[in-house]
Amino acid sequence: GFSLSQADILRRAMSKKSSEVMEEQRKYFVDGCVKNGTSKKIANKIFNLIEHFAGYGFNKCVVGSTELINADTGEPETVEKLYHSKDFIKSFSCDKKSFKVIPQKIKNIVCNGPKKVYRLKTQSGKEVPGN
Repeated sequence: GFSLSQADILRRAMSKKSSEVMEEQRKYFVDGCVKNGTSKKIANKIFNLIEHFAGYGFNKCVVGSTELINADTGEPETVEKLYHSKDFIKSFSCDKKSFKVIPQKIKNIVCNGPKKVYRLKTQSGKEVPGN
């Protein structure tokens, strides 16, 4: 029930975590699903899954050894340790409205499993690690 341009609007809203645009798009999505024979209840369930994915799907992927600074103690914590302990700390992020660096509690850490890592070697012989 979505055109490609409508799907792109939803994709951009997901990547920017724009809840207002996501809610606008819900109506179009559900209406399109109903027009194509899907019940309103199922269409809303599907959109809820899309909305949940938007909460974590566009964040930067990092390796488990990546360190975050605990905003309360100033001590570094690895992402892997936090993932296994489920003891989510406050770390620093940029406030969307004021653009100031502020402490915010980490909401979730998702493990997507091991991924291939490629190494790029330039013509001058330098290597650029990828992740």
